[in-house]
Amino acid sequence: MAERGALGDSVWPAVPTGALVLVPVGSTEQHGPHLPFDTDTTVAHAVARRTADLLPGPPLVAPPLAYGASGEHADFPGTVSMGHEALRAVLVELTRSLSLWAGRVLFANGHGVARRLDDPAYGAGVWFSALKGRSTAALRPRVTR
Repeated sequence: MAERGALGDSVWPAVPTGALVLVPVGSTEQHGPHLPFDTDTTVAHAVARRTADLLPGPPLVAPPLAYGASGEHADFPGTVSMGHEALRAVLVELTRSLSLWAGRVLFANGHGVARRLDDPAYGAGVWFSALKGRSTAALRPRVTR
């Protein structure tokens, strides 16, 4: 049985245009000898699902992004990291694509050493929301030095 609002379990005619889409962002990295590599992804997905349950309307939960910038864990076998620049590019492209039909996009970050939302390494415009029809140029991070 599909969970309510799960985008990955939906068929395209059932996807409402203008919906809020929550995108869980996790990582694949070590969490000590006692927790699995997908801990951050599992937490982000649970937060996104619970948030969707609490919101009015038909919010959707996208399949989780299970890879992030985890270079600090590179010495642990099993860690998969794409780096900050690649993660930023993925988030911008996900927002660009989703904004073609979604009303808003919200990223639920489960990575434990997440940067502040206004940190230029991520770009605050990507983390908050994207309005339908908004140019991807508006989503580019503003790097100030």
